[in-house]
Amino acid sequence: SIIIKCTEQLDGASTNNLKKKHTPFGENEIPSLAWTVSEEDVHKIKEFALIVQDADVPMPSPILHGLYYSIPSSCRSLTHSDLLSIKNDDNEAGSGMKYGLNFRKNLYSGARPIVNHGQHRYFYQLVGLERPVGLPGGVSLPQLINAMQGKIIAYGVWIGVYERLLHEDD
Repeated sequence: SIIIKCTEQLDGASTNNLKKKHTPFGENEIPSLAWTVSEEDVHKIKEFALIVQDADVPMPSPILHGLYYSIPSSCRSLTHSDLLSIKNDDNEAGSGMKYGLNFRKNLYSGARPIVNHGQHRYFYQLVGLERPVGLPGGVSLPQLINAMQGKIIAYGVWIGVYERLLHEDD
């Protein structure tokens, strides 16, 4: 199993309340994440994938905010600066990490719930894979899920929350 945490000081009493900087109304940054892997799985994992989704949109499926894969097995954290190293022409970072297409077809789309819709939960799901997915950059979530079939050996999730109120500046 994987234990994933946010390493930033977040807003409010809960350690899960995302800040405005994690939204398109701020800097649109992904929260800084760090993880540990169980001793049982640490040597089996060959790479990671990170899927970021808003599960509270009033739609049939969650909205995809970020899709990252081929994250090296030695990696134990991800920050906004890691994403900045990604070259948009080939959807790949120097480390080999790649990104896929989210709903806005960009690198990362921060929390942006519907105004006065209540708190939305943003699931940062980290998957440990025993074999590489072998995909080029720029794939869709269904393509990644298909490539991960039979390779998943560990999973962890951190849930960030954000609420957008009518009086907020857009």
